[in-house]
Parts: sequence; structure tokens; C-alpha cells
Amino acid sequence: MCDDGSEPRHLFQNEVDWSAATFRLRRTGCFGACPQYSVSLYPDGRVEYEGAEFVASCGRRIGQVTGEARERLVSAFRTADYLADNLKEESGGVRVSCQETAISAVEVGGRSRVIHHYGPRLYSLRLTRLENLIDEVTNTWRWTSCDRSACSCRPPGQSEREFLEELVDSPIESE
Repeated sequence: MCDDGSEPRHLFQNEVDWSAATFRLRRTGCFGACPQYSVSLYPDGRVEYEGAEFVASCGRRIGQVTGEARERLVSAFRTADYLADNLKEESGGVRVSCQETAISAVEVGGRSRVIHHYGPRLYSLRLTRLENLIDEVTNTWRWTSCDRSACSCRPPGQSEREFLEELVDSPIESE
């Protein structure tokens, strides 16, 4: 209840036309073979995937989801009140340097929110569930599943350093 006695107004309850929502997820690398990719789900059910490293499918892929599958995602993000400030990374200040980051985003009704979630397997189960649901609904497994030690998007002949610099679009400082 608010200070004035009224019920709180949540951004996703009544104000947003969820049929126009775009969902995005990007998984970054780690000190190991974590899959690096991004995926977007558009209002028409179109899925756009871009594999970067340690995935079975490198580059851009297009897919489609059913309205029913998309509605599962809409319902989960609406229930979680994703645009509200109460949904945050809850790491308690603890950092494990070898973890990846999951970056989720929703764009809807002229509003957007992006959450950088470091170590999604360790912190904030609420966010992890939403991130995993994006993967599930968009079926990223079909493009990411591989033997991590054997799948690389690095072109033959390109050094690992050159490839990583290209991925991050900047030179890596020498030690």
C-alpha cells in the first residue's frame, strides 16, 4: 500500500500493451567455455539469434515461436513486474571472477529496462528463471548445444587473441 493509502501502480499491470513487447537476452563469456550469444523475441513471434562463441551455430539464425509460447514469457515478465525497480541483481556484493553475465531486456510501450545479471547461476533466482525462460521459449538450445571443448566460432588461422579482440571490438591490453 502506498503512503496515500492507494494500491501501488505497477507498470505492467494495466498500462502496457504486452502484445507489442520485445524480449532480449545476451549471454556473455566467462573464463572458460560459456556459450556467448544473443537472442531477441519480437511481437510477431520472430526469433533472431546471433551466436558468437562456444555455440553450435555461429552467426545469425532466424526462428519463430507460437503465440502460446510467447504468452508464457509475457505472463512471467508481467508477474515479475520486470520494469519495476524491485527486480534487481541480488549478489550481495560477492563476485566470482569466472562467471558469465546474462543481460536481459524488455522494450514495450515506449518503455524499456535492461538488467545486467552477473553470475546468473549463483545470484538472484528470480532473474535467472526469467532469463532461462527466454532461452526455453525461443529454443536457443537448438543453436547453442555442443561439446564446449570442440565448438568455436573462431575462423581457421585466426589467433584466439585476434578473435576475442574482434568480439569485444577493442584491443586487449598486454600484461
